[in-house]
Amino acid sequence: MSFVDRGMNSILVTEDGREWTPIPVPTGFLPWSVDITGDRWLIQGWDSTLEAPFAQILFSDDQGANWTEIVVDLTPFDGMAWVVDAIVAGRLIVVAVQSDTWQPDLDQAPDDALAYEPSEERVHLFSSDGGPAELVAEFPGWASGGYGSSDGFHLIMYSPDGDQLLASTDGREWTRTALDVEVTDSARNEIWTSDEGYTEFRFERFEGVYGSGQVLTLPEGIGWMPDLAVGPAGVAAVGGPIATPSQYDPHRYMIGWSLDGIDWQWQTLQGAFGLPEPSEDDNSFTEVQVAVGQRFVLAQLQTFEFPDAEFDEEFNVGVGDPQPSAPLTAPEISASPHRWFIARVD
Repeated sequence: MSFVDRGMNSILVTEDGREWTPIPVPTGFLPWSVDITGDRWLIQGWDSTLEAPFAQILFSDDQGANWTEIVVDLTPFDGMAWVVDAIVAGRLIVVAVQSDTWQPDLDQAPDDALAYEPSEERVHLFSSDGGPAELVAEFPGWASGGYGSSDGFHLIMYSPDGDQLLASTDGREWTRTALDVEVTDSARNEIWTSDEGYTEFRFERFEGVYGSGQVLTLPEGIGWMPDLAVGPAGVAAVGGPIATPSQYDPHRYMIGWSLDGIDWQWQTLQGAFGLPEPSEDDNSFTEVQVAVGQRFVLAQLQTFEFPDAEFDEEFNVGVGDPQPSAPLTAPEISASPHRWFIARVD
């Protein structure tokens, strides 16, 4: 398993959750996505050494000793185009590109609005065996995310005909299957669908992905999942409180684990990590990210301290309010060092 240190050009890998080994990446490369589960490793990120950095895709066949860029030509597309995701299955790589023909006409627009024209949104799929990426398929719609596995490639797409699952065994010929869901989300080697109502947020695993379809039931008062991780030791999730003004409590986040996706164990952050019970005037927030390894689950914690309420009231000046006598500066948010916790799974 791996961890990408946000804002730094480092990738760390571990087999036991305790001993970490850095993987070298090109100088200045800032990774945001990493797939090193197979023989061909794939990373996505930015080259911070460039004056105008853009999304880049790199792969390695020697465990990070050397990296090669996958070149994707975005110039033929009208309007805006950008890389949505890059997926590897075996030695084949698929790159999903989103294009949108809409462009604001700033010269003709009035002062208080932008000029809009009808736009066309399309998903473009490129295939590569290590050389320049070749355009192999196009679909009207909007791409989300996907994964590669032993049976090929899988990608979620929102289309004018409804949500669809795109699938391909070779990265070139694609099929489309309609999905009866409102929202979709994905994790490596897992795709979960979700159905969101006024007070419900349901995650369900696709049939055929690591077994039959299964539903994740959230504890009472938990309305969504800000983080989800899947691995050999099961599924780990972070549950967020129901986001309604009368019920929302930033301290009611929970962490859950399941071996099979059916039976779940949930704990509060205070119970799982020994955090102090929050007081009424506590303005802190603890962010939790989870990862699942061979026989363990990792959790990374970082606590953010926000300014007190009196400072917030002074800082929030509404439209039409008298201007403050002194220039306002953004409130400082203090962040604690990262902390790591490990739970063994027998």
